[in-house]
Amino acid sequence: MKKVEVVKELVKLARILYSQKPEMMKSAIEFLTKNPKPADSATHKWAEKNGFEVDEFEATIYEIAGNYVNSFLNQGRSNDKKIGPKDVDAKELAIGMKIEMEHTNDKKMAERISLDHLTEMPDYYTRLKKMESEAEKK
Repeated sequence: MKKVEVVKELVKLARILYSQKPEMMKSAIEFLTKNPKPADSATHKWAEKNGFEVDEFEATIYEIAGNYVNSFLNQGRSNDKKIGPKDVDAKELAIGMKIEMEHTNDKKMAERISLDHLTEMPDYYTRLKKMESEAEKK
């Protein structure tokens, strides 16, 4: 599945979830944006502060996380072809993850993106670095 398709799928899922419990979904997204790795106590405090039942608020957060995992981490070219970190050049993967970490602070996401690129082109990051180097010379 291409990145554009994944994003469209996430948007579709978010709309469905948002339509079912819009205030809680909006609050959960805001909470996760401000607290990417929240402690349980912070989750409870946020839910109570915003008038949500704690268990239902936590379930909403898990629902968001589950959709992220299903829609992004478990799809893509590398998953379609069953290619994992051991199936690609370790040096290319390391370069790829370093480059992709410029766009995210999530190592799993960086790895997933890198694996998709390397599935399509085994020396993707070597080529990218060469292209960037040539562009800097101009």
